[in-house]
Amino acid sequence: MKIGKREKIVIILISMLLVITLIHFLLYRPQSNALSEVNKNWQAAAAQYQEYYKYDLSPKELTLIKDEVDRLEYNYDSAKQLLHINHNFDTTRGIQAILDALQTLKQTEKSAIKTTVKVFANWNITDDVPGLDPKRIPDYLDDLKSKKAVLRLPNLDPTLKQEFTSKYFEIKRKLGFNMVELNQMPPIVSYLKQLKIFNFIKSNLGDYKISEKELFDLLEISTEDKKDIKSYLFILHNANELLKLAIDSEVENVMAINLYNEEPIYRESEKPAAPAPTQPQPGVFPGFPGGPAGIEGPALPPELAGPGAPGMGPAGARGRFPGGFPGYAPQQPQQPTTPQAKPIATAWPIEIKLKANNLAFNKFLYAVSNIPALAELKEIEVQAKEEGKVEVRCKIYYYTGFTAI
Repeated sequence: MKIGKREKIVIILISMLLVITLIHFLLYRPQSNALSEVNKNWQAAAAQYQEYYKYDLSPKELTLIKDEVDRLEYNYDSAKQLLHINHNFDTTRGIQAILDALQTLKQTEKSAIKTTVKVFANWNITDDVPGLDPKRIPDYLDDLKSKKAVLRLPNLDPTLKQEFTSKYFEIKRKLGFNMVELNQMPPIVSYLKQLKIFNFIKSNLGDYKISEKELFDLLEISTEDKKDIKSYLFILHNANELLKLAIDSEVENVMAINLYNEEPIYRESEKPAAPAPTQPQPGVFPGFPGGPAGIEGPALPPELAGPGAPGMGPAGARGRFPGGFPGYAPQQPQQPTTPQAKPIATAWPIEIKLKANNLAFNKFLYAVSNIPALAELKEIEVQAKEEGKVEVRCKIYYYTGFTAI
């Protein structure tokens, strides 16, 4: 069959049409589907706003609704970031988050206009290290490295160990780590102060080469307990919220905020009996297993031999001190033979002491009683002062880690 000129033109046109259709399908179909999805979402959004429209809300009310939605979305994203959801826990970020939370608390303190706040003054935590020349930091770090290297030598003469141990702690004191002062602080505050000193040192290294992990190890600051790092973020957040309640209530003076160690919470029927007190054996310094790593010696350096010096570090309340000082292990109580009851939650007590007139005190008490969190006003003491004013001590328990209700 012979194809004429007219048939050829028809075949060419049909072929071109098929090619155009194919190109359109390949190139524009995804965009068409996306457009359909957007249109579908727009229709859903329009239906949702139609709900608001039938209530005849004013532009101001609609703006308030939008602001509230934006706030909730921001809080959700912040919570994901803070809790590291879908991310492996990063110790460096955790430590930085603690420093950021400390800075937020300090900004809240500075924001007070009608209220006098002295939280950081009572904690003796500053942004710098008084008396430390930042230019000397690299020299001090080199000195610490050399002393630590000597102390790690095997079979070191005990007298030499004692001498270099004292020198080691003397250099740390020059860097701001006054061990006597730190040992006398509540363990949580002590750790926060160490982190602030660490941050100041890190910010003034200049060209000195040392990694963050090496610096933590050299200064004997523990960063291994991820649970405690997260707990400290929880504590600082609630301490900041508590301080804001006091400021918003216009109390006259926030004299102190005290951070206490965790307390396990048991069912009433399963509370363990209080352990009998144990006496330390001769030559053992109770509750002080810390010091430069790997040191053993017959006696504690005089500058550290204060009575009742607690352990330090993120879990200082449980007797851990950064580093290892196996020559001074605490006396361990005898382990009970009966099974231990498991706690159903953990409480983190925060105590606030303030002075206020009667109106401000009532406003604060109402606010604390309605904290929108798992918290409980556990203790309250009120002392009448001059006419119309009181001094108040409140202890609030903030709960985490519920395993049963």
